[in-house]
Amino acid sequence: MQNITFLKKHFRFIQKWRAQKKNVKTNIVLNRSNLSRLPDTSHNMGHNRGNPKKILFITDALAPFGGVETRLNNILNNLSNKHWETFLLTEENLYPQLKDIKNFTLKFRADNLGDCLFDIVRAHKIDVVEFQFKYSRYLRFIDLKKLRLLCVAGCTVSGFDKSITHRLLKKFDYRICVSDDLVKRYKKIPPTLFSIIYNCIDPKPRLWSFNNPKKAIHISRISDEYKTRISGFVDFCQANDIPFEIAGDRESQSANRVIDGLQRIYKIPDSAFIGSIDTMPFLKENINYYLFVAGCGHIALEAGCLGIPVFITSAISSFPPVFLTPDNINYFLDRNFTIREREVITINPLIINSPGSMEEASICIHKFITENRNLQTELTKYQEILNSALVERLNR
Repeated sequence: MQNITFLKKHFRFIQKWRAQKKNVKTNIVLNRSNLSRLPDTSHNMGHNRGNPKKILFITDALAPFGGVETRLNNILNNLSNKHWETFLLTEENLYPQLKDIKNFTLKFRADNLGDCLFDIVRAHKIDVVEFQFKYSRYLRFIDLKKLRLLCVAGCTVSGFDKSITHRLLKKFDYRICVSDDLVKRYKKIPPTLFSIIYNCIDPKPRLWSFNNPKKAIHISRISDEYKTRISGFVDFCQANDIPFEIAGDRESQSANRVIDGLQRIYKIPDSAFIGSIDTMPFLKENINYYLFVAGCGHIALEAGCLGIPVFITSAISSFPPVFLTPDNINYFLDRNFTIREREVITINPLIINSPGSMEEASICIHKFITENRNLQTELTKYQEILNSALVERLNR
């Protein structure tokens, strides 16, 4: 009897836990603050084939700032300018620039995620659903074959994960990757399966010049994932007696934990942590205040397009951070400005004391980024991918 009583209690607990995990199908959180009831769509299962086209982007979470967030914001703005209606589905959206569009919020680990997604697609007559992922685990709750009966289904892969397989990617109508290096890391997936849309930037005039600036700044999330990068930056600055600041959201518990750890190790004053910034406006306003900007990925694009010298930080403590120079910029362009291997061309850190070398690096970085990571060029390629997928669906 005791065993039966225990099993009944355990069963009730599991039922309660599963209920908490479920999304309420007819109630989808819209723009985070309003709970809106989706209309009954049983009488209207067709899709809108007129203008404007509608696209729903899906990503598990958006931080207050970051490269993925900036890339997505650029794409949504471009599509809106071309008369697309844009939607966003996340578990949490903390990115200010993307809070004003139509946002849906769902639990991504709920087993009815797919059913709720289908409700959204039907109710709003979505033409394209695009998944943005580094990790694809939540896709187990979504029947992609069923989704493709309702609309075009595509994906953008921005990180390496073993769960992203050839078999999975073939289920999509189109597949985008963000760099050549990332395509190569998926060794079991034919490179031709991907279209590459690089992280890119709207070209700007070169504004930086060597005006005896004294301070450096590191820009990234403040999290366990970036702790090694920040540590490498601090090591370099302290070894070369360079004052520095660290920009990044410090509101979360994990950020505070990382800051506490860095302060214990390096005795960094609290004033060095300047909080979140809107990178491009901030750098323009302080263009001659900083000797160099440290970070990786999209931060290198934003600083480099203004001509500010860039210091690429490493996620691996045994791989040293390096400055972008004429010698290594091609290498980093192919690797989305990240360090993963020891073969990086290093340079003498004393470049920071050489105005001529700093100016040369500034001119080179600005030229390469302007010519090779032009926002409009990449967005045109992206639009062609969408148009092609829509035409193929009509012909299926």
